[in-house]
Amino acid sequence: SSLQLDGQGDFAELPPGITSNYTQITVEVWADFNGNNPFWTRVFSFGDQNNGGKNSGIDYCHYAGGNYQNLDLSGTNGADAYANSTPGLNGSTNDHITVVVDPVNTNMYYYNGISVVSTVHNTLPPLSEINDTFNLIGRSLYDVDPTLDGAIHEFRIYQGVLSAQSVALNDASGPDNYIT
Repeated sequence: SSLQLDGQGDFAELPPGITSNYTQITVEVWADFNGNNPFWTRVFSFGDQNNGGKNSGIDYCHYAGGNYQNLDLSGTNGADAYANSTPGLNGSTNDHITVVVDPVNTNMYYYNGISVVSTVHNTLPPLSEINDTFNLIGRSLYDVDPTLDGAIHEFRIYQGVLSAQSVALNDASGPDNYIT
């Protein structure tokens, strides 16, 4: 019942346009990360490419160089904002990560469980500047980056901002249990 990724090139792809017309987005992931993932392995990347690199998009990396997590938002006009925090999650299991990208209120952050662990750097472009032709799980929009070695137990996408209370309820309920 989980998406098992071996880090050898496999990944999942969702249909294009799933985030079109969003002004805010929340992505929830329950995952296990094997300890042998190289730096800059992406958990997900939504956007488009230009010559094998990210042109615009949202991506979350559980293990970036320097042993931190990184959330990045790039618009087509060249604006790039990010939020990051230590430690990275390589080798960890039973992680519940909630990514919130909210340009409307100039916020971009993520939770691991129920704690906010990030600070925004730079100005957030609006989500309308993302051309989500590729919506990838376990793969980066940069062709040179490695693919994920781990398991995705559940993956949810919400239009809008999920409240801290909803994140806490979902964390307590775990994957496969959706509380309305």
